[in-house]
Amino acid sequence: MVFDQSRDLFGVARFTMPGSYTLRLTVNDGSLTAQDDVVINVVAAAATVLRVPQDYVTIQAAVDAAPPRALVLVSPGTYTETVTISKTLTLASTYYTTDDESLVDRTVIQAPSAAAETILISKTAGPETQVVGFKISGGGRNGIKSSGSAKVIANHVTGIATDGVEFTSEASAGLVERNVIEDNLDDGIDVNFSQLVVSNNVVRGNRGDGVEYRLRNRPSAVGTVVFRANDVSANRHDGIQIIDQDTTAPTATKVVLDRNVVATNGQAAIGLLDAGESNEDYRAASLLERMVVTNNTVVANAYGITGGDNMTVANNVFANNTNTALKRVDGASLATYNLFWANGLASDGSNVDGAHNVNANPLLDSTYHLQSGSPAIDAGIASLTLANGEEVVDIPPAQYNGSAPDLGRYETGGSAANAAPVVSAGPDQSIVFPATATLTGSVSDDGRPNPPGTTTKQWTQVAGPPGVTFGSPGSTTTTATFPAAGVYTLRLTANDSALTSSDEVVITVVSGGGSGGTIDVRIAAGPGDAEEAASGSVALGSADLQLVYDGSNQTVGLRFTAVGVPQGATVTRAYVQFQADEVQSEATALTIRGQAADNAPKFASLSGNISARPRTGAAIGWSPPPWSSVGAAGTDQRTSDLTPIVSEIVTRPGWISGNALVLIITGTGHRTAEAYNGVPAAAPLLHVEYTIG
Repeated sequence: MVFDQSRDLFGVARFTMPGSYTLRLTVNDGSLTAQDDVVINVVAAAATVLRVPQDYVTIQAAVDAAPPRALVLVSPGTYTETVTISKTLTLASTYYTTDDESLVDRTVIQAPSAAAETILISKTAGPETQVVGFKISGGGRNGIKSSGSAKVIANHVTGIATDGVEFTSEASAGLVERNVIEDNLDDGIDVNFSQLVVSNNVVRGNRGDGVEYRLRNRPSAVGTVVFRANDVSANRHDGIQIIDQDTTAPTATKVVLDRNVVATNGQAAIGLLDAGESNEDYRAASLLERMVVTNNTVVANAYGITGGDNMTVANNVFANNTNTALKRVDGASLATYNLFWANGLASDGSNVDGAHNVNANPLLDSTYHLQSGSPAIDAGIASLTLANGEEVVDIPPAQYNGSAPDLGRYETGGSAANAAPVVSAGPDQSIVFPATATLTGSVSDDGRPNPPGTTTKQWTQVAGPPGVTFGSPGSTTTTATFPAAGVYTLRLTANDSALTSSDEVVITVVSGGGSGGTIDVRIAAGPGDAEEAASGSVALGSADLQLVYDGSNQTVGLRFTAVGVPQGATVTRAYVQFQADEVQSEATALTIRGQAADNAPKFASLSGNISARPRTGAAIGWSPPPWSSVGAAGTDQRTSDLTPIVSEIVTRPGWISGNALVLIITGTGHRTAEAYNGVPAAAPLLHVEYTIG
């Protein structure tokens, strides 16, 4: 297991497998040490999977029917309903089982009206409750509203009438991680009194605050809220607004803001208000709550930080804020080891340690990374302990390069030198003439040099009959039209104004009129054959394949890569050839389907990763005869003709020759075949015969 931040009192621990874990918190004051242990029991992933719409037409029907800790798995589509979760479960799109990020925006939940909620999580839902991988839109009252302790992960929340994500006063704790929360009509994230970790989100373009957090007036039951590694930008009001009910006494809440980019917000980057007021007037409230603000990049807001009487501000960059970077950060506060540049005013009544601050251009690029020669490189402090013994900065050497940490959100490699763009022209293809190929290239770059901070892309023809035309030659994703049958080489080139990279793709254009071919594709990697037990657990490394009984009837998945059948080809014959690993004769009845996908993703050791995949309408039965000798690989070990399944997949509009194809086997009985991890040369083999035209 790993900790996101092992030196934080309040954070996230991530576990890779079920079990009972004992974690220890140790504290040392320089002389004496104390420690305490906590036991975390990690249970196996959901044994029960309820699918929408395959098993239940609506999401709410599946949620109502789900037992505790079940997985409600939702296929792509638009679902207009209010979903209420009152028990501990995981509600997820198929992104959860595939890691295919495109499925997030293809799985939409929208409220039935502007007055209706979209997703409601009640206080009876336990801390294991999760909402994962949806686009939540359509103008409902709130996007995700939680009164329980829930995890909100990898969603796209946009166009909501009020708040994108809200944790009410009844919620005790939660996690908001890896979401894009944008263009909502009030706050992106609204939190009332809860302990919370908000990490690695993009919160932008909301008409209220990016994040609004209200502090509870109570002096005991210590709580912490952590905002870390978020991009909070272009919100109409404050980037992060912290509201107390009074200013007369501190609550027991500690607020940590670490390694965020807070930029181009209409009001303050971090605005503090009191007396329950949420309308920003730059009063710079003298809140007594403990706040630690470290390694943030605060750029081009109306103000930087306004208020705070008990705040430590260290290792930050404040640049181009219209008015004051630090306004009345006073009382017991301290600002040290920060960079100030081109703000209306660096400080107004704040406790700034002038000896350790930098006043110079930070040389930020368009993504807020430090460029080569920046005075913020190696200008931070790795360890800072206050006079009262509180250690507010503790960055281990493994987390920075050079002699000291950099200032701001991003740590450079030490010199921040320009690197060439990384280019992929996409997979090779085979298409039938006349036809158009869809090119799916990609370009990534470090944003350097800046200026210009941009990368140009260009498709060109390198080889083949002349006359290829591109739909949009300056776009990574475009189309190519070919003048005749032949073999064409196309090149995608990217240039960042200093360095150039390129990659090539081969497009084979075959003529129509009855030509065709035959392919044999053997599983070529261990994750290519996998077994899913009745409990939902998935095994990726088995030395053989149990078809299908192994203590219970399981689901077997076969993934064949580089399947070179042109899109739209007519499949005339298809089967899978197995090799017997054991002698068996009991009655066996199997059903084979394909995964309904253009390019089936790899198997993963996630609950339901095989059975939860969407399947083809075509299904083929196979009742294999007895297998009488080990090593046999003849007609008895060959499936029925799978032509309808393979044909359904390769005629999908998004299929490209060379993509991956998955077959899913269920049923009863028992035959044991060789797997890739047992005998690679005897792994299952897919045979396909096809014609073109």
